[in-house]
Amino acid sequence: MIHEIRQQQAWQAQKGSSPLPIILGAVIAFGIGLLGVSGIVRAPSLLQAKTQTIPVAPREAAKPAEVAIDTSARRTGRAETAPLLKTCVPFSKIEFDHVDKALPGDLYRILQTASGFSRIASAAGIKQNAVDEAQFASVWAEVADCIYRQNGWVMCDADNRALAVEAAVTLIRQLSTAAKADKQSDPREKRPFAMDSRDRAYALRNADAIKGRVLSSLRTHASEGRLTAGDFGIFAPSEITQAIRETKVTRDACASGR
Repeated sequence: MIHEIRQQQAWQAQKGSSPLPIILGAVIAFGIGLLGVSGIVRAPSLLQAKTQTIPVAPREAAKPAEVAIDTSARRTGRAETAPLLKTCVPFSKIEFDHVDKALPGDLYRILQTASGFSRIASAAGIKQNAVDEAQFASVWAEVADCIYRQNGWVMCDADNRALAVEAAVTLIRQLSTAAKADKQSDPREKRPFAMDSRDRAYALRNADAIKGRVLSSLRTHASEGRLTAGDFGIFAPSEITQAIRETKVTRDACASGR
């Protein structure tokens, strides 16, 4: 009887107890399991998010500073004292035999006389078309070609720079004058100082080719700051002005000594 009473009490205690603890226990266990699974699934993505490189906006390239070139009047010296005169005067064309004894000033005056011969002839009453400008264009072409073929550092000498400026300007002007005279001249008219037609044609073609090389070399010197638009003045031929205007200055080679 005692055993039966105990079984009945135990059955009644089990029947009277609330199922809430059991339900709560199941819910908690399910939640823990769910969190565990969620953590396993999301852990790699969170780790990846932490280690992902943050994009950085590209830095703008720094603009190179503009090259400042000395534009004072001291940049150009005196062409008549340029050391390059003894190197670049075409003695064979001017028939000068005393090269060793000649001073740069003497050579410069010879060149000036040659380029101004047409003006002298005009003042002396000789017809303008009697003097062939092709001869003087040929002389200055040789001078300019020699000057602009030299190593760049010679342009850092103020006197050489002045001679280079004058040679380029005179070559272009003499060549232009000779071309105009060729169109205006009468082939039947006798020209006592004129060249042979074939020699003249060759001289003009050669001078024109040299002009192209001089302008190309001028651009190089302009990009390195050895020659500037200011060196040629405001009355420079348009071909020279355009060549310098289209050239970007990259450095001041004379200031750096290179």
